[in-house]
Amino acid sequence: MSHNPLLSAPELSELITRTRVIGADSSLVVFGGGNTSAKGTVTLENGTSHRVMWIKASGGDMATATESTFAPLDLDMIDELRAHQDLTDEQMVELVAKTSLLQGAPRPSIETLLHGFMPFTHIDHVHADAICALTNHPDGESATREALGDEWAYVEWMR
Repeated sequence: MSHNPLLSAPELSELITRTRVIGADSSLVVFGGGNTSAKGTVTLENGTSHRVMWIKASGGDMATATESTFAPLDLDMIDELRAHQDLTDEQMVELVAKTSLLQGAPRPSIETLLHGFMPFTHIDHVHADAICALTNHPDGESATREALGDEWAYVEWMR
């Protein structure tokens, strides 16, 4: 593993393990898809401390995840993007790219802001067959609530 603190943080190591386990289960992922992320704090070689979110890169395969599968982003800069309410996809991708803490890092998931704005340290977003069967129902939210109860969050798809 690299000595770069962004690539050797324990949070990233745990995220890689978690991502591989999820990615190995074909009932949870479709063609390696889905997103995982973890948040932590890293002190860089120059002594500056940063809140970091590592998120799976767009197109990265979950089953074979490595350090290079994840983009380390400045979480404080991600938080500042809350002020932007009406961005095109292209504008959002451009702004998110500017939050990268590592030159040459892969392009982060299109769902980076969703992961960044949620208060959770660890997020696993999968496309489980059973869940897709519920959420893709004409009344997906009600079908999901009936099957799973109230201990989950439903986020409407938006473009």
